[in-house]
Amino acid sequence: MKNVFTLSLTLLIILFITTGCGILQSKLTQEENPGIHELPPHLEVHLYNTNSAHFQGQTITVIQLRMSWLYYDENGVGRGIEADAAHPLQMKPNAFTDEAVNLSNVRCDCIEGKDHIAIELRFGNDYPPESFSVIRWNFDLVSGEQDIDELINLGERVEANGYIISIYDDGIDYLYAVYANWPEGRSDYAFKTSVY
Repeated sequence: MKNVFTLSLTLLIILFITTGCGILQSKLTQEENPGIHELPPHLEVHLYNTNSAHFQGQTITVIQLRMSWLYYDENGVGRGIEADAAHPLQMKPNAFTDEAVNLSNVRCDCIEGKDHIAIELRFGNDYPPESFSVIRWNFDLVSGEQDIDELINLGERVEANGYIISIYDDGIDYLYAVYANWPEGRSDYAFKTSVY
């Protein structure tokens, strides 16, 4: 019995040391090879007025939701993460208190002021996705409820020009979802636009 215990303890120590060295190796790899992206980048959105430079605008980091990510280190060892999250429509409305851009920050009194508001998508780590899509819903649909099957189809696709989304100030708060794809995987993001 002592031999089994000693052998088990020895194997556990070897496993612990090996795993610890693997974690250290992974951190060194990231510093030595910045081309390896261990996680999907965060997303900031920058709200601004395209027709008036004196408006400062607003920049926020948005909510990062579901992600699936797999990368290979310099030894060809695959590492990854899979994280699920609620659909943005299933979140409670107050979850977007800090993840809201306020259109009044860039609104002007000019005749065509509503046509000159835009949001720039800024992906972190200087690593933009290969492709992405943007869907928006009327923010009144965000209730924190789980049953959203009928609501998902009420969303509308938003066209982007590069990483710029034109915003029309129609007096309605919207929930925006960004679905981004990289060679390593995907990540979903969400934020709110507020008219007040």
